[in-house]
Amino acid sequence: MKLIAHRNETPNCPENSIASLEYSAQEGIYAVECDLRRTGDGQYVIYHDEDLRRLCGDPRSVNQLTLEQMQSALARANRRVITFAQLIAGYQKQTPILLHVKERVPRPDLLAQFRQARESVELVFGVESLEMLRAIKAFTPSDHLLAFLPEKELYPE
Repeated sequence: MKLIAHRNETPNCPENSIASLEYSAQEGIYAVECDLRRTGDGQYVIYHDEDLRRLCGDPRSVNQLTLEQMQSALARANRRVITFAQLIAGYQKQTPILLHVKERVPRPDLLAQFRQARESVELVFGVESLEMLRAIKAFTPSDHLLAFLPEKELYPE
């Protein structure tokens, strides 16, 4: 059995912040999990929900907002969002990050960021599409790749 710290909202640490991930990276934890989404202006952020409703009452989707708009909306509710690049630059623990990739299309810029990030942080990828699975499988060991495929018809493949 492997223990994974999911979403990492911890005492005195905002959800999916570097502080919450590092707090959760305790002895006995296999990985700390966070979600990756793409903003409307092509930035990759660490954010669980599809929209901002739960954290700040804003019904807009992450992919409808620029990073600046998202940061502003969350700041009004005393919340923050970090980019994938900020996570990789700031995370100091040895515990792997289980990155739940909410994006289903394997864009070249995202794959390049994944490859580069693997040089400094151990990543386990959770993917939701066969396309993303195939793309990440090209540079990731199979024991660092999880298929979170939503349709059971995709399982055999």
